[in-house]
Amino acid sequence: MKQANVRQQLGRSIPETPYRVYDDPAQSLKDLFLYFDFVHFPTSVENADDFVHQLKTRSYFSDDEENYLRGVKKYL
Repeated sequence: MKQANVRQQLGRSIPETPYRVYDDPAQSLKDLFLYFDFVHFPTSVENADDFVHQLKTRSYFSDDEENYLRGVKKYL
C-alpha cells in the first residue's frame, strides 16, 4: 500500500518509494481495514467487479480498472 497522508497507517515506509512494508500479512490486512474505515468503504459489495469499482472510485489504485480487475480475479 502507498504511504497515507491523512490517516493512521501501520507498517514502515520504504525509503525512496511511496510504499509501505509490513512485518507480516496480518499487519497488512489490518492496515487495509484501517483504510476501509477511513474511506467509508461499503459493506454491501457483492462481487469482484463491484469491489474493484469501489476501490477505484476511492483512488486506491491508479491502474486501469479492467486491468486491476483481471489481477484480482486471478486470485479468486
